[in-house]
Amino acid sequence: MATVAVLEHFGVQAEFSTSQTCCGQPMASSGCMDEARPLAKKFVDTFDGYDYVVAPSGSCVSMVRNHYDHVCDHNDQKAATVRK
Repeated sequence: MATVAVLEHFGVQAEFSTSQTCCGQPMASSGCMDEARPLAKKFVDTFDGYDYVVAPSGSCVSMVRNHYDHVCDHNDQKAATVRK
């Protein structure tokens, strides 16, 4: 919520999706890819359609940007769009 407050302070209209959950990074980092996949799918489903996704955690951003290609289905266009 602090990130939303900072964005709004600078005039950015922000939306906080209450359906968001973990991106799956802790599971993937510990080698539990089967456990990370459903979280990645939920993340993609939650943020598909947004112009921008802002996260206060660099490790979560890195997970989505750099590792979802290994976690999500390679043909998943929604995942590819959210990664960008």
